Amino acid sequence: MNDFYRLFMVPGMAHCGGGPGADVLFQSEVAPSIPLTPERDMLSALERWVEKGEAPSKFVTSRVEPDGTISLTRLVCSYPTVAVFSGTGDPMQAETWRCAK
Repeated sequence: MNDFYRLFMVPGMAHCGGGPGADVLFQSEVAPSIPLTPERDMLSALERWVEKGEAPSKFVTSRVEPDGTISLTRLVCSYPTVAVFSGTGDPMQAETWRCAK
């Protein structure tokens, strides 16, 4: 099933967004600060998967404030892996986390 389906659980997203966590998955007019890369923009990741066969295994979600700044990022991992804190660095930034089983 991993060839055509991936599950990413996004902590703090709420049902469809607007939760207290990093709930922004793609660049838009309300979130222009999100980089337009497959690692940060879920639509770009989907496009790369469909057109090049490169499925995502992890992804960075963002919390965008009303002024457009990104206040935190979170690493989300393709199930069954989960994000694990490295133990050093800022836990509010995705780069201090890694995917593990």
